[in-house]
Amino acid sequence: MGGIFCLHNAFPSAPPTKFFQLLVTASVPGKVLLTGSYLITERPYSGIVLTVDSLFTSSVQVKTRTPIPSFLPREEIPLLVHLVSPQFSYDQTFLLNRSLSLVPLARIPPHVEHLMTTFHSAVSLIIRAVCDLQQWSLDEFYRQSLALLNLDKASRAYAHHLAVEITITTLADNAFYSQHELLQSRNLPRTPSVLASLPSFSSVNPRHLAKTGIGSSAALVSSLCAALLRIFVPSSTIEIMYRLAQAVHSVAQGRVGSGFDISAAFRGSQIYTRFSPSLLQPLFPPSTSTSNPIPPPPPPPPPSAAFPPDPLGVPQAVLCEPHELPVSGILDVIGADLVQCCCGPDGNTASCPWDDVSVPFVLPGA
Repeated sequence: MGGIFCLHNAFPSAPPTKFFQLLVTASVPGKVLLTGSYLITERPYSGIVLTVDSLFTSSVQVKTRTPIPSFLPREEIPLLVHLVSPQFSYDQTFLLNRSLSLVPLARIPPHVEHLMTTFHSAVSLIIRAVCDLQQWSLDEFYRQSLALLNLDKASRAYAHHLAVEITITTLADNAFYSQHELLQSRNLPRTPSVLASLPSFSSVNPRHLAKTGIGSSAALVSSLCAALLRIFVPSSTIEIMYRLAQAVHSVAQGRVGSGFDISAAFRGSQIYTRFSPSLLQPLFPPSTSTSNPIPPPPPPPPPSAAFPPDPLGVPQAVLCEPHELPVSGILDVIGADLVQCCCGPDGNTASCPWDDVSVPFVLPGA
């Protein structure tokens, strides 16, 4: 199975008496690490990663809301972020303040708050990256959101009467979470046919959540990056989406992981060798680097211990060491001149610093 699948739906503008809206949906697959185990966390070792037919979907809807809710402070820009996860019965609205932080407008239920940490962090970080990429202030983000709805020419007139609401809804196929509790409550056997017959996007009990290990957090971040960039930075390439997802996932998780699950979400089944962790280290506070330094990559293994150069008939790609990046934040980490990365200073094709040794992989006979 391949990587990211995006569906872009734009609804026609409604009459002024109704609201305007725009919708983008992105789905990415989960993954299974076939070989590599913990070795895949260290360069230059590789692993075979397979994507599965279960998808994680994020939908981003930009719409107007009138009149402006009376509970919003008058000094704040009326820009709301509405996060919805139907499977967890989660529905929360936030104000996007001038520091681009999400301020909840109601108390978040404590039994689900810890499960939504990655969701909250990822959305906030991606919106900040969007504003950095586009060089937007919060005021400009508001105006550009109106422009998406063909209201840019009248934005000043509308600004006193319209709030912009960005609704982000996530849905995961049932395979991302254990269905044991649901099956037990219905006195059903745990068989593949019964699992396949369950309603799509079955509800999950936050108090007894059990993940199946096919990468729900990485798929969440990847689909969010794809959908939000597609709607607010339509010129974004898959490469930019991929890099941003790696950076956001690392920051949201508090550590630089191997990244193979993010790579699988965007590139499908592949032979994967991780990027250098030093690319993302500048995103973490200096104390993090001091107390828990990322070790330098190990020396190349002897030929007898190396990953087979031609596993199952799939050729290895050439290892590409990253060039030095001027890093100080997410934008610097992901946005190193993509033209020079991909084309080289002389205009010829060059290896991209993030695109290490990942190559497509198809099972023999598939």
